[in-house]
Amino acid sequence: FQLVTSDGTPDPSPRLGRFWRGVAYLGLSGNSIATQRAFVMIACFFGGVILSRRALTLRSLALAALIILALRPEALYSPGFQMSFAATIALVSVFDFITRRGWVSSGLVLNYITGAIVSSVVAGLATAPIAAIHFNQISQIGYIANLLAVLVMALIVAPAAVIALAMSPLHLAPVGFWFVDLGLTWIQFVAGYLANFDLAVRMIKTPMHGVLPLFSFGVLWCVLWSGKYGKSIGSVAVCLALGMWATTQRPEILIADHGPCP
Repeated sequence: FQLVTSDGTPDPSPRLGRFWRGVAYLGLSGNSIATQRAFVMIACFFGGVILSRRALTLRSLALAALIILALRPEALYSPGFQMSFAATIALVSVFDFITRRGWVSSGLVLNYITGAIVSSVVAGLATAPIAAIHFNQISQIGYIANLLAVLVMALIVAPAAVIALAMSPLHLAPVGFWFVDLGLTWIQFVAGYLANFDLAVRMIKTPMHGVLPLFSFGVLWCVLWSGKYGKSIGSVAVCLALGMWATTQRPEILIADHGPCP
C-alpha cells in the first residue's frame, strides 16, 4: 500500500526517512567509494519513486560517478571504484534486460533466490577482468563460493541478525546470534575448503597500459548503444583489448616495490 496526503498525493515521508537512514549508514560505514556510489543511487531511487519516475537506471549510476569524481578525481584509478561501478553497470543492465523480456516468476522466494544467484554470477564476471589487471590473479571457482555463501548470508545471517537485535530487549538475542554464528561458520568453511584447491586461483600477466581503457570503452559502448549494428564497434574494441592482453610479453624480472631495505 502507499501512504497519501489529504489531497491524495503520495506521502514522501516514509521514503525520506529511509533516505536519512542511508545518510547515517554512509557515515557509519567509513564513507568508502562503493558506499558513496550506493548512497547516491539510493537517493536517486527514492527521488524517482516520490516523483513517480523510473527509479533505478544507468543515469543514477552516471550521476554517482560524476559526484565521486568531482570530489575525488584520483578515485578513477582505484580498483574499488572500477570494480564497484563495473559490477553495478552489469547488474542494472542484466536485470533491465530480464525485466523487459518478462523473465520474472510469480513466486517471491524463487525470485529472491534466482536474483541472488544471477547477481553473484553477473557481478563476478563483470569484476573479473579488472581484478585480473590490478591483482594479477583470477579466481576460477569464486563463483561457486559466492553461490554457496551469498544465499546463506541473505537467507540466514542477515535475517537472524535483525531478529537478534529485535529480541535483545527481552534478553533473547543469543537465539538470533546462534543462527548468525551458524551461517558465518558455513561461509568460513566454504571459503577455506575451496581455497585449498590447486586451481582455485590462476595467475594473470599484467597487460599493457591501453588494455583497460579500451576494454572499458568497448563494454560501455555495448551497454549504452541502443541499436543492433552499433554494438559491433564495442565488440571490436573488446576483442582488440583482449588480443593486446594476450600478446603482452611477460617481463623477465619483477621487482617488488615493498621489498626489504638494504
